[in-house]
Amino acid sequence: MKTTACPKCGNFVSRNSKQCPYCGVNVSKRLDLKNLAVIGVVILVGVGLASTLQRKSLDTLQLTSELAYEGEVADGKANGKGRMTYRNLGTIEGRFENNSLVGTGILVTPDGKTRKVTVKNGNIGFLD
Repeated sequence: MKTTACPKCGNFVSRNSKQCPYCGVNVSKRLDLKNLAVIGVVILVGVGLASTLQRKSLDTLQLTSELAYEGEVADGKANGKGRMTYRNLGTIEGRFENNSLVGTGILVTPDGKTRKVTVKNGNIGFLD
């Protein structure tokens, strides 16, 4: 039988008990060390995620003489929503990770036309 210590008198009582049989204090809502450890891990993960999210900022990056990025930046790279401008091709709007488009984006050409695009292995592919 698993037991826990009563917070008031210190006697061991069954974890299934709602009250300590010795002093009558409510013991059914106590957290054991295993639950406390899980709560601690959840808090640490939450703090880690919050600090990661706070590291993103809006910025402009000149990646090469032909390529610039404007949008969310983390760790000095295009990470998040933004716009990549290719000098001769136009501008791609979308979500980026480590300076690369993730999924699909919208290309706006210098003459104002729009096309749906994706990037695979560094090559731009047209989806329409």
